[in-house]
Amino acid sequence: MRKLVTSLFFVGKLAVLALVATVPLPVRAQETLQPPARLPSPTAVPTRSTEATAALQPPITPQPPFSPQPPTPMELRLAARTAEQPNRASNWRLLSRLRLRRGEVHGAIDAGWQAVNLDPRNVSAQFDLAQAWLAAEDLDKARYHFQLAQSIAPESEYAQQASYQLVEVDRRQAAKRASAAEAERRPNRFAGTPLIQDSKPGSPLVFEVELGVIHNSNVQLAPISRVAGSPGLGSMQGFAAPQLEWELWQADAWSAGVNFDGYFNVNDEAHSDFNLQDYQPGWFIERSVWHGDSEWIGRLEYDYTLDLFAGDLFGQRHSITTLLEVIRAGSESTVYWTIDRSDFEDDGATPGITSQDGWTNTLGGSHTFLPQESVWDSVRIGLDLQWAPLQGKDAAYRGLFLYAEGEILLPACWVLGLQSGWGYRDFPDFTGSPDRNETLWRAGVDLRRELGAHWEIAAVLTYDRFASENSQYDTDRTMAGVTTTFRR
Repeated sequence: MRKLVTSLFFVGKLAVLALVATVPLPVRAQETLQPPARLPSPTAVPTRSTEATAALQPPITPQPPFSPQPPTPMELRLAARTAEQPNRASNWRLLSRLRLRRGEVHGAIDAGWQAVNLDPRNVSAQFDLAQAWLAAEDLDKARYHFQLAQSIAPESEYAQQASYQLVEVDRRQAAKRASAAEAERRPNRFAGTPLIQDSKPGSPLVFEVELGVIHNSNVQLAPISRVAGSPGLGSMQGFAAPQLEWELWQADAWSAGVNFDGYFNVNDEAHSDFNLQDYQPGWFIERSVWHGDSEWIGRLEYDYTLDLFAGDLFGQRHSITTLLEVIRAGSESTVYWTIDRSDFEDDGATPGITSQDGWTNTLGGSHTFLPQESVWDSVRIGLDLQWAPLQGKDAAYRGLFLYAEGEILLPACWVLGLQSGWGYRDFPDFTGSPDRNETLWRAGVDLRRELGAHWEIAAVLTYDRFASENSQYDTDRTMAGVTTTFRR
């Protein structure tokens, strides 16, 4: 259930934005099976009819109902997400469903097995895995998972559909028994062996590190700072940005753990005073609930931010974020609220005017589409509202930011990413003249390619404009370079 995205009021990688992905019908379950906390291997699922069936016929080699079609852009996107977030059962379940839809039965079973291994009490995951086993003609395993779906949510629509499918399982097994009895009268009949192997569950530890070389035209910005620096301080930078999330505890639909984000750069010698060290440790707790065919994920996260320039303390921040994410097939919606308290080392000569210390509230939301049969692989739009009644009159502001971003799949596994945004900040208590009010503009493009399951390379370009009538605060920033990312 991976990662809150940190604030889009900050520009580029140095910004902190706390973003970040049916009516039940009553029916009585025909049988009740209690699912284990961790499911056994799919090749050794205990069922009531395994021994009887094995005595009548040899093993069945699963065959897809039709020749698989090439993966859709949505499926490729979900496959990439399972690599980035291997502990999110919903991604595996949706990937299983898409694979089965195009006839990739074995891949559907593999993905479905990951989903139920991560979340055994998920009724839709159990039902979808049963559908995949049914398509593979492994009727005993299909029966087992249909019955699990009934026992988990006996009053749900999934339980009703499972009862219909169990009738179909009975019909097919009766036909197979009749066929097997006929086969006993014919010698020299051979069959193959099952092709599906057990899959390992996702690791509770998710780690990513991005390395790069860029040119930054405005090196004074730090993740904790919300104010752009004066123009002219540009430098080549080498940077490293690690991210880690470790799920330490899980029980039913609950999970909790620790996380860490960091950003570290080295500028050229003339600007070494702005060599940045950014540390953001934290913890989280979240709960996942299913409503119909949607997964609702609630999350509470605490983060501590510590920024240093050339080893000297610049500022620190404590923040609490509450987030709700709703995941459906083909879309994700997120709303969040963050409250934080910042404390800068230097408050200026007159803190009542210049200090950036104080509380900030951010309320935001976004919606991500995964369109089918479109040049766009994914599209996200969002809105953030911010209120910062800081101690210094010249620093206190109210603002909003609208943004949109999307990805286009290109040949040879390349992905083109596009970003755009517009915002406005009002500084109602500003003591100078002319007004400091700012209009914010953002544009960005990146070209990425995956090199296997864990590596990615990219070329990036972003431009941010802070337009103000007050020349002291009118500035911009451009960042351009190449990066590589490793994930596990």
